[in-house]
Amino acid sequence: MALKKKVKTDGTTGNKNPMIRPGNMMSSKNLIVPNHILFVEDLPKDSDVQSLTQIFNEYPGFREVRHIAIKRVAFIEYEDEI
Repeated sequence: MALKKKVKTDGTTGNKNPMIRPGNMMSSKNLIVPNHILFVEDLPKDSDVQSLTQIFNEYPGFREVRHIAIKRVAFIEYEDEI
C-alpha cells in the first residue's frame, strides 16, 4: 500500500520551506539575486586562508576570505556582485 501525502488547498504538501512548492520555482519573489559574498562549503580538512586566498584572488574585486575550519566552510568577499 503506497502512502499518500495530504495536499493542502493552497497547493503545498505541508512543507515548512516556502521555497519548495509545486509551481513556485519561477516566482519573481524567489529569484536568487547577486551577492558580493560567496559561501563555499565542504572544503578539504587541510584548507586554510592562504590557499583559499590564492584560489579566489585570481578573480577581480577580491577582498577577503573568512574561513571557519571546524565547519569546513568559508565566506569569500568581493567588491561587488559581478
